[in-house]
Amino acid sequence: MTEFQFTLSFAVPVGTLLTDALTDAFFEAGCDDAMIGFGRPGCLAFDFTRAAETASAALTSAERDVVSALPSAVLTEAGPDLVNLSDMAALFGCSRQNMQKYASGSGEKRGAFPLPLVSTAPPLWRLLDIVRWVQREKLWDLPPSLADLAAETARLNLRLQLKKLEAVA
Repeated sequence: MTEFQFTLSFAVPVGTLLTDALTDAFFEAGCDDAMIGFGRPGCLAFDFTRAAETASAALTSAERDVVSALPSAVLTEAGPDLVNLSDMAALFGCSRQNMQKYASGSGEKRGAFPLPLVSTAPPLWRLLDIVRWVQREKLWDLPPSLADLAAETARLNLRLQLKKLEAVA
């Protein structure tokens, strides 16, 4: 078993309160390995540290457990997926400045750093692209579980986006 650390965000009916009864329901449903928080009305997020054979199994079981305790909850996002330089630095155990150096192409000659997926301020990259780059450039020894998790959160978020697009069409 491997421990996976990830976040699942859910849309919940506005007015849903994190009462003791709801917290107990999440705990009894199997979410005893998560920290729960409300970011804004209608949104509930879970920071999980879940042991499972694969990232897919961890994400699937966590979603199932949340929905079994609160059937009106609808998964909206999984992370880590889109990351900024600070997120990368935290995941890889280096400084933000070090990641900035790689992203800007300065310093040692390496293969081209992946382009941002979103060129906002700050730019956002798909974690999977960065993990693959780190592996290809042999910068750090990353646990295989991080690549597995990055791939699964990307797949899950893409499926959620496709579902939204199909609902519009």
